[in-house]
Amino acid sequence: MKISKSWAISALVVYFLYLVVAAAPATLLSGLLSKMVPNLSLSSVSGTIWPGRALGASVNVQGTPLNFGPMDWSINLLKLFTLKGCADINSEKLSGGFCRTVAGTNQVNKFKLEVPAALASAFLRDAGASVDGTLFLQLDNATFANNLQLDALKGRANWAGAKVSANGMAFAL
Repeated sequence: MKISKSWAISALVVYFLYLVVAAAPATLLSGLLSKMVPNLSLSSVSGTIWPGRALGASVNVQGTPLNFGPMDWSINLLKLFTLKGCADINSEKLSGGFCRTVAGTNQVNKFKLEVPAALASAFLRDAGASVDGTLFLQLDNATFANNLQLDALKGRANWAGAKVSANGMAFAL
């Protein structure tokens, strides 16, 4: 059985492209994410695009850094064939499955987020109020557009250690 020269060259090119894509460093992904989410900071990034790790991950919200701690991710290669980019993310305060379709729809599955309630104080400053405690958000699934318009949502939220301060008075809830 003879293999033509063009088939052999084509196979070598495909194999080379596979090696390049499979071994693409995670720093390529962190650079792309920094452009998409300007307030995102990833430090000490290692691994590849597919499974990777950042020793530190944070987002700047209203001038306050929100630290997630070390973050691991894994991109699902098979979902790319369905024109959907999906990643599983896991950190101390943020975890879940995130997908984005070619049409621009964003999907979140088994999403968990823990943030200080004080982040909301920036929005309450004009009213002379502040809040404290910890917000826990757990979404079984959610679908939203790029403009954050919510199409579907199923989940729950919890506010532990809830405290509201307004006009010099504090209320524990």
